[in-house]
Amino acid sequence: FGIIPCCPVSLKRLLIVVVVIVLVVVVIVGALLMGL
Repeated sequence: FGIIPCCPVSLKRLLIVVVVIVLVVVVIVGALLMGL
């Protein structure tokens, strides 16, 4: 990974991907807790 200061679009895309991954993890953990 190279941090390119002149590309805010790729940075925003990376941020969106991170948010989606966090939401998926929260949903999976919540489903597991409800299953228990």
